[in-house]
Amino acid sequence: MPDEWQKNYQINVLPLRVNFGEKTYTAGINIQLNEFYRMVHQTRIIPKTSLPSIGQIADFYRGIAERGDEILSIHVTSQLSGTFATIQSAAQELKDEFRIYPFDSGAGSAALGFMCREARLMERAGQSSEAILDHLTAISQPDGGIFHRR
Repeated sequence: MPDEWQKNYQINVLPLRVNFGEKTYTAGINIQLNEFYRMVHQTRIIPKTSLPSIGQIADFYRGIAERGDEILSIHVTSQLSGTFATIQSAAQELKDEFRIYPFDSGAGSAALGFMCREARLMERAGQSSEAILDHLTAISQPDGGIFHRR
């Protein structure tokens, strides 16, 4: 997702940890995207991500929202990462603090960025979380993509 989208659309990104050989980095904190790709190219090491803990997720949510707020939490497909399952567990644990709506995008990074932007635009237009989730579900279906034609 472009950095300017994060700013312009006020999209908060949960930084994931990346294990690169023996070293662990936090995306966007102590390794930037351009550095990441440079390291992959130079070392030919395929990095692994490590799941955030429920505590890290709770701290992240508490840092971006206030008690009673709604949080629409859109994530990379559960087919590629276990992050979504951890998010669901965290949402359950935090149900007395926030109304969290975890959403499995069914997609990777580019589509995920577009979904986040679309969700924010809908929210700014006054749409409810339920309407946004319905829309995201429709566009994430194999036959319902944004560019689908009949």
